[in-house]
Amino acid sequence: METILQQIFMVQQISPWLSRIEEVDRKLSSRHIDLDAAGYFLIAVDRQEGLLVARHFGLTVDDRGLAVDPQTGKPLPARGPVSTPLLSTYTARTAKEMCVKLFESDAPPPVGMLNHAAYLGRELQRAESALIHGTEYVQD
Repeated sequence: METILQQIFMVQQISPWLSRIEEVDRKLSSRHIDLDAAGYFLIAVDRQEGLLVARHFGLTVDDRGLAVDPQTGKPLPARGPVSTPLLSTYTARTAKEMCVKLFESDAPPPVGMLNHAAYLGRELQRAESALIHGTEYVQD
């Protein structure tokens, strides 16, 4: 069993690393990311059912790389309601199970870019952690 002094020492050793990790994460979260023409996902936690939910929506990307309304060609707003078609809804108990459903099934994967697949894996891990620990999950 660890003593309080050992715990304090461990926190002091880890603390500088945590602030560096948070700084790197902030910088990476603010970088430009090209949109995946295969669509986008909204990830949620269904606590009542104990599931991760990933809703896959269609997206039209113009030649400038902007998400646009397919009928008008006007850019979609960054905030507020957007009516893009729901293509599929996936559910799973864990991030690993969801990734197997999304990327290892016989059907073509619902993403067209590797960085999008990596992002989904990270977000699903965060959602799984929130489900396990009963904390809030907000998609990055």
